[in-house]
Amino acid sequence: MQINKEIKIVLLNIDKKFKFLQTSSKKNFLVILPIKKILYYFNKKEKEILRKFLKLKPKNKLTYFGDVRKNFKFVVLKNEIYYRDGKKIKLYSQYLPFHVYKAFNSMRKTMQKEIKKTIVLESGYRSIGYQLLILIQELINNKFNLEKTLKKIALPGFSEHNDYFKTAIDIITQNGIPLNEKESKIFLKTDEYLWLVKNANKFGFYQSFPKNNKYYIFEPWHWRYLGNGNN
Repeated sequence: MQINKEIKIVLLNIDKKFKFLQTSSKKNFLVILPIKKILYYFNKKEKEILRKFLKLKPKNKLTYFGDVRKNFKFVVLKNEIYYRDGKKIKLYSQYLPFHVYKAFNSMRKTMQKEIKKTIVLESGYRSIGYQLLILIQELINNKFNLEKTLKKIALPGFSEHNDYFKTAIDIITQNGIPLNEKESKIFLKTDEYLWLVKNANKFGFYQSFPKNNKYYIFEPWHWRYLGNGNN
């Protein structure tokens, strides 16, 4: 897909609207809105560009998970907080399917009990439309380099965050580590990460993208719920 100057301008406008909707909406409702309802917020030209991105297919054979459905039941986590540089930072509300939330909540309570530290949910379930908007945001951050962007984030519908039954979670420490790729090395040495390596599987969570995987960059913060834990 060729991204010319005209498309870049449209993408910047889409991202501007996305940020406005995030900050003005209650409970970050965009996360669980189906694509048809998300498209409602954009004009004709913006919808045209968004639909072009929706037609893109991954190079590797990946499972297509589909969009959010009416019968999906979620728990909203609206008080996820971390502390950085002396500041208390509250994240946008995140959503988890009830069965995933139950396992996640049990896991972090156990972590807190055992090592007196806990983790924060930075990202949970995402609808296709939300995944699309995050993709565009990352594309802009990568100076419109689509190939580089797709090594970091999945196309809409192909992200493990789009899977209601086996949802992936992105986590950070209460100190906000890691907030970017550069902090991954720091995260690997934290008590929280070392605890997860030893114990996350007991709760049904597994690392999807270890070092040298063929799909994306190494993501030590990304854990997928596979539902076969002991708790």
